[in-house]
Amino acid sequence: MSLRQKTILILISILLITLLGFYFTVNVFILKGYASEIHQALKEEIFIVYILWNVLVFTLLYFFVFNPFIKFIHNIIEGVVKLKEGQIDSLRLEKQKEFSFLVQQINSFVEILKKQQKVIEEKEKLYKIIAENIEDLIIIFNKKAQIVYANPKAREYLEIQELKTSTKNLQDFVKNLLSLSDEERTFYREIKLPYQTWIGSWIIPIGDNDFLFIGRDITLFKAQEIKLFEAATRDPLTGLYNRRYLEDVLNKIWSSAKRGQKSTLLFIDMDDLKKINDELGHLAGDQVIKGIGNVLQKNIRDEDIVARWGGDEFVAVLRCSLKEAIAITERILKLIKGTKFVFTNKSIYASVSIGIVEIDGNKTIEELIKLADTLTYEAKKDGKGKIECLS
Repeated sequence: MSLRQKTILILISILLITLLGFYFTVNVFILKGYASEIHQALKEEIFIVYILWNVLVFTLLYFFVFNPFIKFIHNIIEGVVKLKEGQIDSLRLEKQKEFSFLVQQINSFVEILKKQQKVIEEKEKLYKIIAENIEDLIIIFNKKAQIVYANPKAREYLEIQELKTSTKNLQDFVKNLLSLSDEERTFYREIKLPYQTWIGSWIIPIGDNDFLFIGRDITLFKAQEIKLFEAATRDPLTGLYNRRYLEDVLNKIWSSAKRGQKSTLLFIDMDDLKKINDELGHLAGDQVIKGIGNVLQKNIRDEDIVARWGGDEFVAVLRCSLKEAIAITERILKLIKGTKFVFTNKSIYASVSIGIVEIDGNKTIEELIKLADTLTYEAKKDGKGKIECLS
């Protein structure tokens, strides 16, 4: 018998003895009250007899009522412990038939618990089979970034061999998820893993401390999405962004300019493209257009953007002041003049004229484009291969 069980039995025994003592004390006071009316000579004899009578009652109660009850409680506790450890299937207390109803109720309750446990185990087994074989990534983790469960597909995608709470890739991944706000976790998210792998995911709270992450490989879908985006926003000849995409970007840049962010617009027009087309053909002209687009793309910064506006025209937006933009434009102009384009073993040298305007948020996009185009025309009139800007 464990220390806890012994303590419970001792407390029950003390309680019963206390109740008996209380009963005995009350009777003593009653006896004293009656004894005051009895002859003084008989008082002590009657008191002794009354005490013996109560001792006898106490002894009979203890052996025939309290002791069996204490033993019954002891057997119940031992039986419950054995049930918990799986040593027996149900309580068996044949000798305490007077408590058979209680035993039946306990056994009935135990039977219900067993059935419920069996159902839970069967469902858990089914869910585990699904989780282990599904193509989705499933991870259960808590607020301390401890991994409770990760299915084989999650371990495969995160490049781990076995589930350990110290696994760096998985823990770093979970920590990034925990860094999101509650609102951000609620929504569908697309997460980019190494090697150009994309995962579409949902994060579902489980109780107060745990989270369920469900992810699905959307790499093929993402590749198709990117392909469609490129087809819709790129110029097929030069690979630069097209006019439609640039117009959307210009609207955003114009809004930023109204808040004080400096940007500069370049309108770039090729010189003498018609002459190249007439002498060497349109394929040669296309080759030069493509080459100039390549020079422009290679010589702007990551934060800048250049697009083919149409025909032999390009538009670039530089995220800098007018002074810095002029310096960048002069370098680009020099590079284009010094570039030799080869078509069917014939060398072609080209030049461009460029108009520069600052995007300050005061003029509309249409007004800026028109003004930059006008400046480009002025540069051509001034001898071609030059820069004109609005001072």
